Amino acid sequence: MAAVDSDIEPLPRGGFRCCLCHITTANRPSLDAHLGGRKHRHLEELRATRKAQGLRSVFVSGFPRDVGSAQLSEYFQAFGPVASVVMDKDK
Repeated sequence: MAAVDSDIEPLPRGGFRCCLCHITTANRPSLDAHLGGRKHRHLEELRATRKAQGLRSVFVSGFPRDVGSAQLSEYFQAFGPVASVVMDKDK
């Protein structure tokens, strides 16, 4: 519930703002309905999934442009299993 509390911001004139969903509710019952709603639950699940992915991910930069994903995968296999390699060669 701590994550939910950090997502909610009380407004000075009453009401609440959900910083996760970027919506404003007029009162506590409306806020409770929103917190139990599909949009808020979906965004919470998405955030948790991305956080878990981030804990298992490695960002690598500075390698030559001609290095391919297979080469990176082979190199990092020495440190543990590699599920996938995502490369953004445009940047």
